[in-house]
Amino acid sequence: MKYRVGIIFSKKDYSYNIDNYGKTYNLLFVTGLVGSGKSTIAKKMAKEKEITILSQDWLSWSEVYTNDKVAMEVLNEFYKICPRAQELADNNLWHKDFLSKKEKNKIRVEYNKFLIDYTLKNHNKLYIIEGIDIYRVIDSDEITSRGIIVKGTSVLKCFIRRYKRDKTDENQKNLINKIKYLIMVIKQSKKFYFRDRKKLNSLITERWNVYEKWH
Repeated sequence: MKYRVGIIFSKKDYSYNIDNYGKTYNLLFVTGLVGSGKSTIAKKMAKEKEITILSQDWLSWSEVYTNDKVAMEVLNEFYKICPRAQELADNNLWHKDFLSKKEKNKIRVEYNKFLIDYTLKNHNKLYIIEGIDIYRVIDSDEITSRGIIVKGTSVLKCFIRRYKRDKTDENQKNLINKIKYLIMVIKQSKKFYFRDRKKLNSLITERWNVYEKWH
């Protein structure tokens, strides 16, 4: 089977090298499509063991995590080495057509490198880095030297979850707003689902070259 993440039907979650988590390394990656349940599985694991979750979302959605002590502690430390990221957060510029794709990606790569270095400085603790950008901004060797869980949730199920999760009173207050919201989610599906699914599956079966080891 070439693809691990389906379009219509969900498959079991796939993991690589997780048996060594907590033994030979202290960092595990969790990834998947938008709405696949990355945060849910990370939180479940954190309840079973004493694990600190580090999220890729903290960088571009910092305004949502102002009351999260761990998130702000990590971000403030990152801002010391990347003042540009703090400027973007303070002025709420991440979600506006202000940054070029190249600049955004450069900061994301720097942020994720920082997260990995952060876990290395605290080698006696267990960490999970979760997010959709893991396979785009972290070198595959960094991933396979540790372990990773990929959610097998299908595109269809992720789409429905994301549609329900992001509903607000504003985008549902009348029929026109509902239609606009649906169109927006459909348009973004090409980016968040079909493109990401293709890249994720390609990395699993080709670039990581560990297909037969996944279980």
